[in-house]
Amino acid sequence: MRTASVLTVARRLMPWMLVAVAAAATFANTLANGHVWDDYDILVDDPRARDLGRLPEVLLSPDLKPPYYRPLPRALFVIEQAVLGPGPLAGHAVSVAFHVAASLLLFALARVLLRREGAALAAALLWAVHPMGSEAVGFISVRTTPMAVTFVLATLLLTWRGLRAGGGAWPWLAGLAFLAALGCKEQAAMALPLAAVLV
Repeated sequence: MRTASVLTVARRLMPWMLVAVAAAATFANTLANGHVWDDYDILVDDPRARDLGRLPEVLLSPDLKPPYYRPLPRALFVIEQAVLGPGPLAGHAVSVAFHVAASLLLFALARVLLRREGAALAAALLWAVHPMGSEAVGFISVRTTPMAVTFVLATLLLTWRGLRAGGGAWPWLAGLAFLAALGCKEQAAMALPLAAVLV
């Protein structure tokens, strides 16, 4: 009896583990990368990027590259560098972690929308390993994209859960996820029409 339940749990977790491992393994080589392109302006050469005392300034000021305002990734950069130091390893690891999270959330959302685990798994695996994610995951200052995608997918999944549950805390959580997505990248506004389609 106990063996059967362990096998059942393992069968349920297998697709999730497959998606996570595929996403992490595909971009694990980025962990050895250094800083590139805008990383120097945003992380290496900006003194605010390493000073926790300047976190409110980072949260309330526009990006160094106008007209952008992406406070959540910038705040995360500050926290990472203040806590873990200026080396690129932690930044790359966090970028890969957001890609893994987005891949898992896509799998979860595709399962409820497609109602076919095989199709959902195929979609999530394609997303997890597709080379289009190389730039967004491969250099730290473009982490805005995997962060925004993660929070947009969370918004949609939480909206779906709220519809199924008839309210409760789900709409509030969806709203918070949407605000977090907007705090990462302005294109996250696309979550509103997509959520409207779900509704």
